[in-house]
Amino acid sequence: MTLRKIAVAILLVVSVSTTAAELSEYQIKAEFIERFTRFVEWPESAAQPSSAPFVIGVIGRDPFGAHLDTIARERTIKGRTVLIRRIKVLEEASSCQILFISSSERARVGEIVARARTRPVLTIGDSPGYLSAGVMINLYTAENKVRFEINEQELARSGFQASAQLLKLARAGAPRNR
Repeated sequence: MTLRKIAVAILLVVSVSTTAAELSEYQIKAEFIERFTRFVEWPESAAQPSSAPFVIGVIGRDPFGAHLDTIARERTIKGRTVLIRRIKVLEEASSCQILFISSSERARVGEIVARARTRPVLTIGDSPGYLSAGVMINLYTAENKVRFEINEQELARSGFQASAQLLKLARAGAPRNR
């Protein structure tokens, strides 16, 4: 699939109303998390054997229900099987390729981000202020649509590279520092 087709796929998901009966807000957000992996390159230091699962961690209250688990069963990410891990102990956060930081963790988001920085972990959240706390991608809702904003400095500092298409989509209507 070409990057243009993928960009169109993301745009289609973005245009879906979060109040649509068929898709819940967190089902859409789970789709975004999976699709981000198509537009972000991990640093070389993150290379793992193809037999190792791609781990998506959720720390704090899990708002996704079974949506991430369904993605893990039905898809691969970067040619690897997907494992969803509910993180209970902060030390486990650095074992993920993606770490979703729940809004229930607002009081300790800085501590979580600092722990995740010890390894190449793409941090994603969905709470106001998370970008300024160092989270790399923050999902939010505007005009009944799920959108996202990107902390480009934090991505670069951590060695991640986001495609120009993803950065362009993030800027379209996304507040820079909410």
